[in-house]
Amino acid sequence: MTTSPTVMPNILDLADDDTFTLLSAPSTLNPDAPAFVPSYLVNDVDEARRIDDILHTVHHLASVYDSETLMQAQLWMNGEGQESLDESTAYFCDREDGLRAQLYAAPRRPKGNTYGRKRR
Repeated sequence: MTTSPTVMPNILDLADDDTFTLLSAPSTLNPDAPAFVPSYLVNDVDEARRIDDILHTVHHLASVYDSETLMQAQLWMNGEGQESLDESTAYFCDREDGLRAQLYAAPRRPKGNTYGRKRR
């Protein structure tokens, strides 16, 4: 049984349709409108520095002292996290680890005193 191939509609063909008037609709944009400036924009350098300091502190505290994250990490450290995976998920995790182990890595450059080594 053969079927005819389905032809995807062209976006420009849809634009000519009466229900989709992309090209025929007049623009309502005002070319003389002033540039948008957000109301939360901070121009004071000292205030911007204080905001950055507060955000860095909050981010640090949230990442270090987040009890839910610490609980999840503790579950994985105790080995209970691996056992909670079903067989197919554990299989694909192992496959991903195997593929990651076979990724190309550039050869390591010699370290230390290379004076006596032959250059290529």
